[in-house]
Amino acid sequence: MKEFLLFMLFSLLECYSMYFLMFKVFKIDIFHKEIIFSSALMSGVSYVLRVDYGLAVWDIAFQITLMFLLVWMLFRIHIFYAIIMTITTYHAYVTIQIGLYYILGFNIPNHISIYVLQVISAATACLIGWIVAKKRLGFDFIPDTPNYRLTLKTKDKILFLLTIPALFFLTTTIYVTENLQKWMVLLPVVHGFILIGYLFISYRKDRSE
Repeated sequence: MKEFLLFMLFSLLECYSMYFLMFKVFKIDIFHKEIIFSSALMSGVSYVLRVDYGLAVWDIAFQITLMFLLVWMLFRIHIFYAIIMTITTYHAYVTIQIGLYYILGFNIPNHISIYVLQVISAATACLIGWIVAKKRLGFDFIPDTPNYRLTLKTKDKILFLLTIPALFFLTTTIYVTENLQKWMVLLPVVHGFILIGYLFISYRKDRSE
């Protein structure tokens, strides 16, 4: 029971920080109750996958899918932009967490180190989201209705095409960290480059519209 409660607490904190970062970057109103509900649901699914079924390798894939569905169906974001927001946010968070792992030199096999890393990563994501909102640096191109009639432009197509390598590297992150540790140093670089691609195209799209 203690393990379950700790897992839920720290996982919920991480999920909440991702939603907070996502909505601040894309200038979406914050609905705390809905975010907490979504975070608790994602945390519960993650626990079942990791602990009950031993499918940690598939956790990120399920989490991305679930977050996308919640952003689309619960927060009523257009399906196309729900995909872009989810992938961009996940890349940002993974980049933050892996970067902190190397910068601070955490000993991941130690449970305390994992919890500390989760807290610092979540706090960093929330801080970035707060700074983005404070400085008004977010993007305005996300429509405020799920019924928006989308006409795909060149920048939209590029953003969508980026999801292919993005999903591949996101879903293989846990496998690399557990089985190919000598290649872990490349993860923040790869995620960082893809994230820069998302942010650059989003910035150009925002400016053009």
